[in-house]
Amino acid sequence: MHGRILPIARAAALMGVLGCTSLAQLPDSLLDARAPASAERPWTPSPEMRERYAMSDPDRAPRGLPADAPSSSGGTYDLPTLIDLALAENPTTRAAWEAARASEGGLGRAKAEDYPHLRLSAYGGINNFPFPIPNQTYEIRNRLVLPQAEVAYTLFDFGRRSATAEQAKEQLIAADFAFNRNIQQVVFGVQQAFYALGAARSSVEAAGKNLELAHTNRELAEERLKVGLATEPAVLLARQLQAESEYDLESAKSAVETARSALATVVGIRADIPLEVETLEHLPLPAALPDRVDELVETAVSQRPDLAAKVASLRAHEAALAKAKAAWFPQVSFLGELGQAFWSYDVAGFPRQNSSNNDYTALLIFRWDLFTGFERHYAIRQAQAEVEVSRAELRVAELGTIDAVWRSYYEFRSAHERHRYAEALLKASEESYAANLETYREGLSTISDLLTADRDLARARYTLIRAKTDYLDAAAAVDYAVGATRTP
Repeated sequence: MHGRILPIARAAALMGVLGCTSLAQLPDSLLDARAPASAERPWTPSPEMRERYAMSDPDRAPRGLPADAPSSSGGTYDLPTLIDLALAENPTTRAAWEAARASEGGLGRAKAEDYPHLRLSAYGGINNFPFPIPNQTYEIRNRLVLPQAEVAYTLFDFGRRSATAEQAKEQLIAADFAFNRNIQQVVFGVQQAFYALGAARSSVEAAGKNLELAHTNRELAEERLKVGLATEPAVLLARQLQAESEYDLESAKSAVETARSALATVVGIRADIPLEVETLEHLPLPAALPDRVDELVETAVSQRPDLAAKVASLRAHEAALAKAKAAWFPQVSFLGELGQAFWSYDVAGFPRQNSSNNDYTALLIFRWDLFTGFERHYAIRQAQAEVEVSRAELRVAELGTIDAVWRSYYEFRSAHERHRYAEALLKASEESYAANLETYREGLSTISDLLTADRDLARARYTLIRAKTDYLDAAAAVDYAVGATRTP
């Protein structure tokens, strides 16, 4: 007997273990998505999931410019037209705009508490219940329909509604200022990318000119070698310089495509969309700045949209603090209901009875939370701390603004002088190369002198390109640091 019970017990125990394991795994089997199986292997989605989460065509960037996009004259975009195109196509401006519209909706929701709330409702159904009396039990079958209208309105709340609305209003204003700053960021980004592309294209032109000079130098050296007036090392040195010039030209061409892609991205279009822009050759140089940097600092502090957004955020937190303090006071509200009850019931052995009764309620409701587990105490403490955090962030933003204006101002002044020196350097390098070329042809200088002048001229060309780009960038950086809204 005992020998037969033991295997049965073991089988029962095994089935219990298996059953518990199955029950433990049952919740996971009901999940329609799972975490990665291990930390060592990437998660592999199913083909259906890959297709489901692939970007759909409406969400993808257009493969061409929209028909209503700002157009260029002659197929070439200048800087103002590019900025207009970026403001129309860059998704960051639309995101900032939609964020402001969402904040506007939040303000509308907060203002909704200023109005009475109306609601219509109705319910109906049947029920069947026994009604016992001595020596007998009746069965009552009832049908009920009850439509009603309800109005609720807060009469007094000691500042809760006004503080909520004020907080929402300040959040909207902060979003509006943030939208303006986003526009300035897009304009600044387009300016930087435009200048970078112009510099890259100018570098291609300069590299082409340098290659022409290197080619001329090599031919001169080879001609002089044929008549015994130059050495083989001199010719090899000239060929080396030509190879360097060819390498620089290819590098400059690659930089153009990189800069073109960066410009397309900041404009808000695909990098594979053709986008021809003007060169920097005829772009006017920036105007001079005021002699005193403190004037620009005061202008920036007074008009930077991001600083104004920080001020609005501080006021929103102050409104939240007022709302937290108002929670200590009572609320008085009104509640009114008006309805009509339609009854239809019958009792076994009796005819069905139908009735209709008015149902109305008018209440003044007084509510005062006397103790909430210190929640209001800590809510005020939290709101006060958030006010101080916002105030500190405003101070940080102000200091950052002053620093940005200060650095951009002196960078502009330095860039102005560097550009002037770069122009003089190019002129002197061109004269030096011309003189060395003439003397080399007359046999009065060496190939080393000529190639050195060639290298100096090539560096001077690149220096002037970089100096003009830095000058234009510095001017744009001053406008951005000050918070200027004007565009070129």
